[in-house]
Amino acid sequence: MENYTPAQQLRIVTSRSAMQEKMSEERRRLIRKLQAANLADVSYLDDDLITGGNIGDEQVGAATAMIALGGGKGVSDRARKMRKAKHPILPFDLQLGGICGDGEGALGLYDQFFREPLTMFPCTGENVKKRLDTLSLQEPCYELEQLSEISIGLLKAEWVTKQSLQTPDVLILTALPVELAAAKKAFDIDDNIPPRVTSNGIHFWPTVIQRSDGPITGIVASFSGAGNVNASAITTILLSEFKPKKSHHDGNCCRVER
Repeated sequence: MENYTPAQQLRIVTSRSAMQEKMSEERRRLIRKLQAANLADVSYLDDDLITGGNIGDEQVGAATAMIALGGGKGVSDRARKMRKAKHPILPFDLQLGGICGDGEGALGLYDQFFREPLTMFPCTGENVKKRLDTLSLQEPCYELEQLSEISIGLLKAEWVTKQSLQTPDVLILTALPVELAAAKKAFDIDDNIPPRVTSNGIHFWPTVIQRSDGPITGIVASFSGAGNVNASAITTILLSEFKPKKSHHDGNCCRVER
C-alpha cells in the first residue's frame, strides 16, 4: 500500500448488513485499512433496497472499465451493463467458476472476446484480441506485476482512442488506395486492423501518435475511390461528426484547417 499515491482508487459497493453478515473479519479489516489510507471509498446501499441489480447499477455508475475473473451470471450481468455504457471489459481465463455454478461468467466473456472483440473494447478490440492469449492467468507467461501493467496499458489505450474519436487533432481524408496506405503508415496503423464505420457507412481508422510535445490524436478516413462525386458531402459529414482541430485532404486535393 505504501507504493500507491494517496488518492481514492477503489470504490466498494455494499451494505452495512452485508459487511457484518457476509464478510469475514479479515475482509472488513482490509476495507477499513484501505479507507484509512484514503485509497478506497465505500458506498453503502440501503439494506431494504439492496439487490444484485442495484449493486450492479451502482458499480457501473462509478466504473470506467471492468476486469472480469471467474463468477457466473452476476459477472455476465455487470458486463452487459458495462457494454451498454460503452466501457471496456477485459476478461481473464482463470478457471475459478461462480459460487453457485450459475453461468460461465468471465470464461464466457473470454470466449466471446475472440468472436466479437469490439463488444468488449469498442475502439481497440482487434488489437487487444491479438494479445489476449498471452495474458492468460491459467497458463501465465508473464509475472503478475507485468501482467497488471500490460492490462492497464490496454485500458489506457482504449480510453485515449475513444477520446480521439470525440475531438481528434487531425482528420486525414484519402481517396486512392496508395494515399490510404501512406496515411496509415504515417500514423502507424497496422494493415491488419479493420476499419471502423460511421453511421453513414464511411470507413475510418482512429490512431494516436506519441510525440515529445505530447500525443496527437488522428482519424484516417477513405472516400473509397478517386473522383468520388460525393466527396464534398462525405467531408462535411466527417467534419460534423468528429469536429477535428484540423483536416487534411491527401493527394492532389486541398488542405483545410479549422
